[in-house]
Amino acid sequence: MILVRLQGDLTEANDSLKLGDTAYYVKTSLLNGFTASFQLGQNTTPQIIGTIVGIQYNDVTDQTTIECEDSFVNGTIPDEDDFLMFAKASEINLSGLVGYYSQVELRNNSREKAEIYSIGAEITASSK
Repeated sequence: MILVRLQGDLTEANDSLKLGDTAYYVKTSLLNGFTASFQLGQNTTPQIIGTIVGIQYNDVTDQTTIECEDSFVNGTIPDEDDFLMFAKASEINLSGLVGYYSQVELRNNSREKAEIYSIGAEITASSK
């Protein structure tokens, strides 16, 4: 098991992070005073950490611990300054919105005329 500890309550900041998601990281470096995920000769492909099997927040230490199954492909682990990200399991999340009913209300609070170019949605019936 791999434990990734992050400062703050990640469960409050990002409620879409769930068990079964896959965690990744990208190496970062300082470039002209900015943190960047690219550098000549450096691998910028996201590296897999593993499948998330636990998410816990400790309010005493103000840390969120993410527990991952060890799935390292290249044998390295993320450093403190690396960029972390996650992806949903594609077997589970195959469609967009699910259901029978949707309502949208658009308002223009400007006193000037405004036009909408396009509105779109992808909706899948939930019982089919």
